[in-house]
Amino acid sequence: MFNLSRYFSATSLTAFAIAIAAFGVFNRQSAVANLVKIVEHNNQVLTRSFANSLWLEYGDFLTSTQSLSPKALRYSPETQKLRQAILNETQGLPVIKVKIFDQAGRVVFSTVPAQTGLDGSASAGFQAAQSGETASSFKHGSTVFADVPQLANRRLVSSYVPIRSGGTDDPVMGVLELYTDVTLPMQAVQRNQFKILLGMVGGAALLYVVLFAIVSRANRILKRQHQDLEIAKESLAAANQELEYRVVQRTAELQAANDRLQGTLSELTQTQAQLIHQEKMSSLGQLVAGVAHEVNTPLGAIRSSVGSVAKFLQQTLTRLPLLLRSLSEPEQTQLIAFLQRSLQASSLLSAREERKFRKSLTQTLQTQGVSKAETIADMLVDIGLYQETEAFLPLLLRPDSDQIVETVYKLSGIQRGIQTIEMAADRASKVIFALKTYARYDQSGETTQALVTDGIETALMLYHNQLKRGVEIERHYQAVPLIRCFEDQLNQVWTNLIHNALQAMDYSGCLCIRVEPQGEGVEVAIADSGKGIAPDIQRQIFEPFFTTKPAGEGSGLGLNIVKKIVDRHGGTIRVTSVPGQTVFTLWLPSNLALQAEVSPPAQLAV
Repeated sequence: MFNLSRYFSATSLTAFAIAIAAFGVFNRQSAVANLVKIVEHNNQVLTRSFANSLWLEYGDFLTSTQSLSPKALRYSPETQKLRQAILNETQGLPVIKVKIFDQAGRVVFSTVPAQTGLDGSASAGFQAAQSGETASSFKHGSTVFADVPQLANRRLVSSYVPIRSGGTDDPVMGVLELYTDVTLPMQAVQRNQFKILLGMVGGAALLYVVLFAIVSRANRILKRQHQDLEIAKESLAAANQELEYRVVQRTAELQAANDRLQGTLSELTQTQAQLIHQEKMSSLGQLVAGVAHEVNTPLGAIRSSVGSVAKFLQQTLTRLPLLLRSLSEPEQTQLIAFLQRSLQASSLLSAREERKFRKSLTQTLQTQGVSKAETIADMLVDIGLYQETEAFLPLLLRPDSDQIVETVYKLSGIQRGIQTIEMAADRASKVIFALKTYARYDQSGETTQALVTDGIETALMLYHNQLKRGVEIERHYQAVPLIRCFEDQLNQVWTNLIHNALQAMDYSGCLCIRVEPQGEGVEVAIADSGKGIAPDIQRQIFEPFFTTKPAGEGSGLGLNIVKKIVDRHGGTIRVTSVPGQTVFTLWLPSNLALQAEVSPPAQLAV
């Protein structure tokens, strides 16, 4: 048997792991890029500050350094003044290294004296800054300060910024290279990234637990239904075997009796046995056909719902993580509220009402600027959300609003499918229980205590397929005591009387059943709204082989068997009939062992 829980666990956990890992890589790259942009902007501002405060005083010196050797340049008094001025400007800032290039690419100043006088014109950053653009890159301290152990583990941003003497349109006079320490911001980014990933893992775990609970419940229902079907098959096989045994046993008894009888009596006994057998087989055939239909209907609903649930799960599991990642936190909250509304909504609309609401909602969505308004309105009406959609308007205005609504539609479809499976399984279970109760044959010959209404409800369950065509049932049950009886025989009584009532009404009308205490027993009245029984034949209906049904529809033994069973229980049965109402009234004593001391009430009103 297909294990839905195992398949769901494998696919969902894999999808969650891939999604979280991809998001972590993307989030880190994005955070680093944003940090580099911020530092680059700060360095541009700092460079403009240098240009404004230092260039007027030291500009001539920087442009006249071509004639100086690297050593002379390093020890020049102007260089020392410039160093002190730059250190004053960068005091309190995370800048740990500053270099100034002239237009030719020569390092005319560096906070690291050994680099003064070196040629940096081949640097891509210098070339970009010389053309007027700022170039920045993320570096590790070990690649810049290999000889300074305390800086080797720092995280740096290197920026090449063009130096202009005036505004942004003035020519580039030189290039300023700054190394900014971003170790602390990077650590903050890493902590924030860890928190985000931890939140995603928690959210994914919560979503997995919720979905796994739903899938597990569906899987348990499927397993239980499978077990119930197997039990039903075994019960039907056992009932069929028992029936065959009883038929064979009864045939042998009739054959033995037939051998002892002679002449006309022998022929009459044989004919009677054949008619009884025919009556039993006819009733059993009708009953089995109805029960088969009652079992197949919920089975069809279960198969259809399981297919829809599996399909929607497969489609939703791959799309849901991507959809959630594309939504902001407020939008995710709206999506959850949207889903809850769809699970609570119920759509019991006629085709005309659906068309009316679909048209109205389409116009409303178009007025609000929702794209694909017709498609979205169609799905919203299907899940019962055709009013008060303003709360979810931010989601409906998104470019992917149709995918969001489709995801909600499929998740609510999973819920509806599970509800259908539960109802269908409950229905099939009730039918199978009724069939097992009716098919049970007690060979012990001992009486049991039973509730009359339980047997009546069993019979109604077995004839549910005929009742639902157009029969209205009225139940008037009062609290009655348990009675001691042959329960399987009384079940035959209720089955025959209800079947006769349905045939009398041509399976359309009102069937009224009343159960109430009466004297020291229980009174049961079964009334139908059929055409009635003529007064001149009412006394004959309990006689064997008497029937008012057309040839081939009845043997005339049903009511005779009913009367014999009632007599065996020490009860009474009578009928009153007028056109439009026929009532069979039974009275049964509460205690079969005391039937000789119990007398029925003098008058049994219907």
